[in-house]
Amino acid sequence: MVCATIFGGWAVDNWGRRTLILRLLPGAVISLIVLGAMFALHMKGGAGAWITVIAIMGYTICNTGSLSVAVWLVGAEVYPLSCRGKGMSLVAGSHWGADLLISLTTLSLVQGLGAHMTFWLFALVNAAAFLFVLRYVPETKGQSLEQLEMSLRNGTFAPVHKS
Repeated sequence: MVCATIFGGWAVDNWGRRTLILRLLPGAVISLIVLGAMFALHMKGGAGAWITVIAIMGYTICNTGSLSVAVWLVGAEVYPLSCRGKGMSLVAGSHWGADLLISLTTLSLVQGLGAHMTFWLFALVNAAAFLFVLRYVPETKGQSLEQLEMSLRNGTFAPVHKS
């Protein structure tokens, strides 16, 4: 996780916030699908164990290196100064609230749906996050906070910044 966070810190400035998320989130989706498949196929030993470990590491790296890094920057950059404090409170509350919801429901989901379906459900949620970022999250790299606020005010704030 430390290495993924360090990588994310580098990539967020070099690739951009939106680009980082869009590049790594599909890896998280694929990792969760593979993890669900390992549980569905009951592959516990030998190669199955290694594939499971690699899928868990893949998910952790892709999620930690993208969403867990970029969410804090994008949130701080897209809210105008007049409401940035409240906006970042929403970012923090929704981020930690989602983590809490996952922590509180994962074991119940595994018990009710099975491990494979639970991880496939998580893959679906991550795929929806990818589509949300693709459709609604703007690239904020290289733009000053003043430029971002001006684009919000004049209605040109768009997912893909056209220079």
